[in-house]
Amino acid sequence: MISLCSAKFSSKHRTVSLVLWAYFLSITFIFGQTDPVPQNGVDYILERFETYEIVAIGESHALKEQYDFLNSLLDSRGFQMGVKNIVVEFGNSLYQPILDDYIAGKPVTDSELQKVWMNTTQSPVDPWSSSVYSEFIAHVRAINQGLDTDDQIRLIAADPPIDWSKVHDRESYRAFSNRNAVFASIVVEEVLKKGEKALIIAGGAHLSKLFQPSPMSRTPSINLQIEETFPGSNYLIQVITGFGKHTERIESKMDDYPTETIASIKDTWLGSIPAPVAIVPAGTVVEQREVQPTLREDMYDAMLFLGKLKDLHWLSARPEIFANDSLWKELNRRSLIRFNHELTDESRTAGEPRPKAYR
Repeated sequence: MISLCSAKFSSKHRTVSLVLWAYFLSITFIFGQTDPVPQNGVDYILERFETYEIVAIGESHALKEQYDFLNSLLDSRGFQMGVKNIVVEFGNSLYQPILDDYIAGKPVTDSELQKVWMNTTQSPVDPWSSSVYSEFIAHVRAINQGLDTDDQIRLIAADPPIDWSKVHDRESYRAFSNRNAVFASIVVEEVLKKGEKALIIAGGAHLSKLFQPSPMSRTPSINLQIEETFPGSNYLIQVITGFGKHTERIESKMDDYPTETIASIKDTWLGSIPAPVAIVPAGTVVEQREVQPTLREDMYDAMLFLGKLKDLHWLSARPEIFANDSLWKELNRRSLIRFNHELTDESRTAGEPRPKAYR
């Protein structure tokens, strides 16, 4: 038997081993803890808006079932009358005027509208060309057609206002790297200082009740930066998309959970499960950091159940979007700036642009 604290282990190995041991203990004991109580997801969110100005959804990018649920939330009269704003990661704030015109029902060409999601800081490897995003934007527009002008929902793009035509090297790209701070400032200025409420939709890596620098984010989460100005204003909900190698075992506890339900996780077995570790692309050069074991209840307030992992669907972009040679040339230019490598032909065909390597 090998001791976890054996002198033969380096400090790094001891840290990793302790994390794994903590994870094992947590998974072992969850079945003896309090059960979460799933509730209708739409009703749950509307109830939270009675107490909080901001309800944030930590999304799994391009997940179809997630946007089916969000569209249902938008359809509810309670949301339409009580929440005026949706703030999203998948849009470049530089093009907010285009987005405003479109969701207000004004004529906007497809080529103009696509600038909103195709020219973000995450180009060319972003998932925003998945149909779930353009369809969500179109859904907001359709809802607004049935609302009085003063009651219409505003969709706010919160990615930094990068102008790719003026970005020619990594240094000029890095000027737009503080994404969490920009997102938070937009929420504060465009929503909270106006006394309004908002639904936030952003990747789970950008939302957390704890500040834990990681390879994916070295600045405080969006909600923590918002709370520096408006303390107690945020409520965080994370989408459930499996539990790693323990997925089958843990999901067996959820056999009777209806889909599109949300449960508070504090002091429950679901909250006691360690939070997922940030995933970075293979080959990415990142600073070595110690990983501290963190429970999900320490990071989020509630979790959204959309179905078991085997029943979920992530939608890639249609490959024909990238058939235009001029567009592909520009995306390759951006890839060289960010990753020093061009995109692969295979990723073009698959509808998921990826570079040959990330460094």
